Amino acid sequence: MIPRYKSAKNALEYQLLMQETVVKLDDTHASFYSDKNFDFFGRKYIPAFINLVEDKVVVVGYYNDSLAKLNDIKIGDIIEEVNGKNALAIMSDRKKYVNGSNNNTKAKNYDYLMFNGATDSVKIKIRRDNQILDKIVKRYYGIDFQPRVSHNKDKFTVDENNIAYINLDNLEMKDQDVIMQKINKTKGLIIDVRNYPAFMPYLIARRLIKQDKAYNKLIKPDLTYPGKYIWKKTNTIDPVKNEYYNGKVVVLVNEQTQSMAEYSTMILQIGDNVVTIGSQTAGADGDISRIEFLTFKSAISGLGVFYPDETPTQRVGVKVDIKVCPTIKGIQEGRDEVLEKAKEYLAQ
Repeated sequence: MIPRYKSAKNALEYQLLMQETVVKLDDTHASFYSDKNFDFFGRKYIPAFINLVEDKVVVVGYYNDSLAKLNDIKIGDIIEEVNGKNALAIMSDRKKYVNGSNNNTKAKNYDYLMFNGATDSVKIKIRRDNQILDKIVKRYYGIDFQPRVSHNKDKFTVDENNIAYINLDNLEMKDQDVIMQKINKTKGLIIDVRNYPAFMPYLIARRLIKQDKAYNKLIKPDLTYPGKYIWKKTNTIDPVKNEYYNGKVVVLVNEQTQSMAEYSTMILQIGDNVVTIGSQTAGADGDISRIEFLTFKSAISGLGVFYPDETPTQRVGVKVDIKVCPTIKGIQEGRDEVLEKAKEYLAQ
């Protein structure tokens, strides 16, 4: 990279090289921000986000559902072209600018590189129900997406098969004790961590074990020896007496499971009857260290987080017992195939 820095013709070229350098860290936490880069890629977005599903670029969600409906963008739409260029070719051309610890996570981070721009709209060719549709989709500033999407804010539910479901995104720390008491007699428990929790679920995990258990080990730098790291004390959790949850437990994860969500998953995985279902997570466990270069801002992962047996989580993500990836058909039908697998497992 150094010769390329030396031959950079202008500030933009230099700052794009800085972004390339950060991307080479293969760290989902890693980022680089500068006004010139923002202007180069464009500050306006379309109201939907994508992922790579079965080697197709597919709309999998909305930044704002009302604006997506206004522009006739539907979940499950397959993006064929953007401004006349093949969508997969765009991903290939701009891969050097996409941060992520692994390919599974990078696939969801192409939104702004593919659709952003300075103009008010973008031409998109969509495949829907075996028809090709040419759309002119309006672009918006990020502030226009508030509020983003309507979500079900139930703290927990229990279905007709006596299976409890908890979405950590909806919970507050104070809810843990009350909810675990209410669902104590359920047959099984699903904990959805395909989101960003507001707290570490220690109180839930303490009801899933009968004896003290270790959930991770961290490393810290040896400041007397650059490049050397020291193992810190193994972190453990003790059980809550007389409140053990006897049912089977499933933890749901995917590429949205990042940072605190991955750390939370490791805490829950110590449970005696816990199985993790889903796909590779973001591989950016631990916190963020922020770095400023004059007017530029950057960040990297600031902790090395490992399982107690010293298995890494950075880049590879947390351990997944049963791999389930969404399909295009499932997305188009509005199904949650990962949740379906969890219910199937608990019904056994």
